[in-house]
Amino acid sequence: MSIERTPEPGRNSAGQAGQGTPVQRTEDFHAALGRSRVAGIAFFVELAFLVGLVAFLDHRVRLRILIQERSAIQVFRIVLFLAGAASILLGRFVKGRILARARKAPDRQAKLGLLNQAALSSLAASVVPATIGFVLYLLAGQTRDFYMLAFVSLLLLFFYFPRPAAWEAILADRTPSCPL
Repeated sequence: MSIERTPEPGRNSAGQAGQGTPVQRTEDFHAALGRSRVAGIAFFVELAFLVGLVAFLDHRVRLRILIQERSAIQVFRIVLFLAGAASILLGRFVKGRILARARKAPDRQAKLGLLNQAALSSLAASVVPATIGFVLYLLAGQTRDFYMLAFVSLLLLFFYFPRPAAWEAILADRTPSCPL
């Protein structure tokens, strides 16, 4: 009997060096993409829950509106809309910085981790306008504003939902043809 060190099943010498076999690389890719997509679906469910909650509260429960003065409502609306716009811009900035780090990452695992982080941060920032609209609804009873901000969040979630083609392009050090 020989006591030679043989590679584990499913691995080769390149796999021991951190490269992985093509099967393992696609499994890692699909696992990371799958985690990001599950998070994206969770954000869609959160948005649907908020819409359902506002619809229920608007039709079944009479809210005691905290802000009664029209001028105070207008100032509060402007401040919250600006906060929503700032959150979108901040999310785009953070995502751009993470993607720049992903392009310079030394190995595939680091790139996948940073792509996952970019997807999660942009998806989380996408729900902020709907949350701000919900707060505006609770404070001032503005259903129209909530639905408008919820629609903006829905569009952002569709724009930022993780796409395999964009991830593959970044992993191959190419510029993605579709926005990430």
